[in-house]
Amino acid sequence: MSRTIAYRAWPCIIIALLRFLVGEAAADDRDTCLARTEAGSIEACSRMIATGQLVGKDLATIYVLRASVYRSNQQYERAINDMTRAIDLLTATASKDIVASAYVTRASIYALSGDFTSALSDYRHALGLDATNTQAAQGLQETQAQIAAANTEPGGASSQPTQLAAPNEPMPPDIAIAPTILQLIQTHPFFANAPPIRVGGYSYEQLTSNAVNGFRTGTSATYDTSEKWLRPGVLYEQTIGHSSMTTNNVTAKVTSKMSYLGAANGLVSLGYLITTTSYVPTIKPISSTSKNVLESLTDFQGAVFPLRVGNRFSWQAAYHTVIPPLPDDELTETEQCEFSQSYEARSFHPDLTGMAYLEICQDQMTYKRNKNLDNIGQSRTLFFSDLGISIRVDPQSPAAHIIQTYFQNETVETARLHSFLMAR
Repeated sequence: MSRTIAYRAWPCIIIALLRFLVGEAAADDRDTCLARTEAGSIEACSRMIATGQLVGKDLATIYVLRASVYRSNQQYERAINDMTRAIDLLTATASKDIVASAYVTRASIYALSGDFTSALSDYRHALGLDATNTQAAQGLQETQAQIAAANTEPGGASSQPTQLAAPNEPMPPDIAIAPTILQLIQTHPFFANAPPIRVGGYSYEQLTSNAVNGFRTGTSATYDTSEKWLRPGVLYEQTIGHSSMTTNNVTAKVTSKMSYLGAANGLVSLGYLITTTSYVPTIKPISSTSKNVLESLTDFQGAVFPLRVGNRFSWQAAYHTVIPPLPDDELTETEQCEFSQSYEARSFHPDLTGMAYLEICQDQMTYKRNKNLDNIGQSRTLFFSDLGISIRVDPQSPAAHIIQTYFQNETVETARLHSFLMAR
């Protein structure tokens, strides 16, 4: 994304919020913070925050002002943290157009820091709040163009698959994987013949309904995922999610950020890390971090690749799980899968080529301590041959839904592919 758009976003949010600023801190701190000069502004804004006298939109304004100085100093992580605090405060107190402007501002910082997945997600969320926000629309367009330009080979990407040399990238530091497991997935015949991973990212929309333990919940969500091909068959995903969840007439907004490591082009989970923040009316935002670390893979049967209708395969995985506020636990998961049907990939998105193979899995999850989490269900995924990955989405045509069911069919999920970016 061009720096012009990134810098243009700042005046918009600052002007929109300044009218809410109150002079409850010392006048000199207020003036120095408002000036947003490099010398003394961060300290002045910090002192205003520390007084505890500012709340709601007033406090959000100070976080935005301090973030602008951090941004000018290229301290992007601190600027993003301050904008996240501002968004939390504004979500509960300001109009949608103000909140949308705050998301645009944070998106511009994400883009400056090189985190284009988060930037795309924030621009889309801003447009969802305020469809007339031209800065969000232009920022989204320019970010998509920059990602496409960075991921396109010289001369333009071909619509026909070509042979690609598999990479040998280091494993991500946020998901631990034992050397013995890495060796297993690189040498066991079960993981052989995985196709190249050609996609750099995709986004989808999802609807979920639950009826678990007497609680009925409906969720609508959008997810933006970036893909990185690390080793033969091994991918690393980072996903930003925004969802709205309604349970017993109470609606919560949830933001999430997930890192996922998978083998067999993502079909076999090697671990994940998820951070979520929930916003419920009259309650302070609640944040938590969950993780799932693979400890063993056993009982391989059948073969996944080459892709063919009729392929049957199964395995068993053991994980160490952390799901706050529950105690740490051990999870055993057994998967029995089959490629049962194929579609033309353009049924799911008009720009796709090749075939999409429907993978139906029977899942059994057993916890050692938290037995109330045990469940048996069915998951359905589509493996796109020309993308090299699986995505949980429904076709636009034919009209048959690809439906996930969990907890003895008490949870139903459908999703639709919104967009994708080719990496090579």
